[in-house]
Amino acid sequence: MVFSGTDCEWQLDRTEVTDVHAEQFGTVRYAKRLGAHNRVRIFVDNSSIEIFCDDGETVFTSRLFVADLNQLNLSGVTGTIHYLDSIQYN
Repeated sequence: MVFSGTDCEWQLDRTEVTDVHAEQFGTVRYAKRLGAHNRVRIFVDNSSIEIFCDDGETVFTSRLFVADLNQLNLSGVTGTIHYLDSIQYN
């Protein structure tokens, strides 16, 4: 899964997750960028991800199913990833 930001938009690409859910709606999500803020907050658990951008005014929510959730690629942004308690660590 890759989350990125350009000067104009945010993009969440879940093309490479292990099991793509609701593929008929596409695997890449876009949102117009509302400001110059690069900082995002990301919340992840066993089957979902929520990404808050633009001081919380833009939110990405997605179901995700991956065999090993140990890597989320960020490009053009800085942020904090919060792994929620429901994630099982090995």
